[in-house]
Amino acid sequence: MVKSRKPAKKLPNDILPIECSDKNFMECWKPGRNVLNFPHSFRWVLVGNPNSGKSTIIKNHIIRADPPYQKVIVCHYDADGTTEYDDCGGDIEYIDRLPNPKELNPDKQKMLLIIEDMNLTTLPRQDKEYLNRLFGYASSHRGISICITAQNPIDICLSARRLFSVMTIWKIPDLNALMMLASRTGFDKNDYLL
Repeated sequence: MVKSRKPAKKLPNDILPIECSDKNFMECWKPGRNVLNFPHSFRWVLVGNPNSGKSTIIKNHIIRADPPYQKVIVCHYDADGTTEYDDCGGDIEYIDRLPNPKELNPDKQKMLLIIEDMNLTTLPRQDKEYLNRLFGYASSHRGISICITAQNPIDICLSARRLFSVMTIWKIPDLNALMMLASRTGFDKNDYLL
């Protein structure tokens, strides 16, 4: 039988803030902070047609990050054939598969993982588990901000859509997909059809 332990002193009838030792890297908004300098760590979903500016917005975020990222990893279908983010400077690594969240960022450096226009609906089971844990654990506990770009919101796995903290949407021709996205993110569909 477990004995209940009574506190040594009476506690207030409020929730007490108790810091999580895994989350000592979290940033916050401060006056004068650039609007594209999102506080680290975040989960950002960008949806738009090809050539709509998704990567350009991410690059603008990278060059405005203050303090800057110590590591940027780009998960890209053509990792060996692209240099798309090289113009951002810094340590850019290109990979063609989702990384294992348990092995990612052991030193808890300020890190950005960009998942660039990969088809997330056809991922192997292991990669779907990785994506879920990247969004649900690694971002908040291992100091990793994550960006996912997609041309169709339906291509973004449900686990990622449910856990994003920032979403940027360009008007796309598939209005049904936009309305579905609105209904699944708590917004009014008319907000997406402007």
